[in-house]
Amino acid sequence: MEYGGTKLWMNVPQLKSFEPVVENSIAGPGWIVIQRRVKGSCDFNRNETEYEDGFGTKKGDFWLGLEKIHLITSHQRHELYVHIVDFDGNSHYAKYENFVVGSRQEQYMLKSLGHYSGDANDMMRLSEGKAFSVGMKAYNSGWWWMLKAKPTW
Repeated sequence: MEYGGTKLWMNVPQLKSFEPVVENSIAGPGWIVIQRRVKGSCDFNRNETEYEDGFGTKKGDFWLGLEKIHLITSHQRHELYVHIVDFDGNSHYAKYENFVVGSRQEQYMLKSLGHYSGDANDMMRLSEGKAFSVGMKAYNSGWWWMLKAKPTW
């Protein structure tokens, strides 16, 4: 990542330079946000192309895009920090030391999470090795579901 003035620009091989959303207040500086879903400002019931390319707005709810996530995680080691606020307003987290998402040809499989730490449940572990899928009407969202809709990648 490079700092240009007050903006942060990310340079990743095979990807045009872009300005990521960065979170500094929850877990320390430098975390690239891949999904924010708290404001209800964005519908996450999307198709494969939208999940591949990304959607939403930087100031609202959004999804970074599977191709960006794949390229970011395939060139060097990255951690994943999941921040959850429950219905009572309590914050919890799960941290994984080696987050890797596969390519389009691999159906954006969640290839690795690495070691877990945190005070939230290790539920992401159930998704490890699963292809990304959309169209799960029960969830109104794409994700690495244990049960999946048929991908059409």
